[in-house]
Amino acid sequence: MGSSVTNLKSGRTTGGPIDNAPQARAALEGAGKVSEVFQRAIEGIRSRYFIQYAAPPAEAGSFRHIRVELTPAAKRRHADAILKAREGYYATVQQ
Repeated sequence: MGSSVTNLKSGRTTGGPIDNAPQARAALEGAGKVSEVFQRAIEGIRSRYFIQYAAPPAEAGSFRHIRVELTPAAKRRHADAILKAREGYYATVQQ
């Protein structure tokens, strides 16, 4: 597995921003398309929410899976919503 594939998988797992690298590279090659890339990035930033919770106890270094979903009522109100969340995180030592 090449390093770019590894980095892509790692970013998806731990929450790094992911974009399709070949498409992004192609978009940046055309001057007119650069604004499209930035516009997409700005729209993504404008529609983000931050969720925080107290993590349950876990062994340091273990991977903790998380799931984010809308309630049934929220799904009805926001039928076109797209949720993007990382797969989980690596537990750290509790202080």
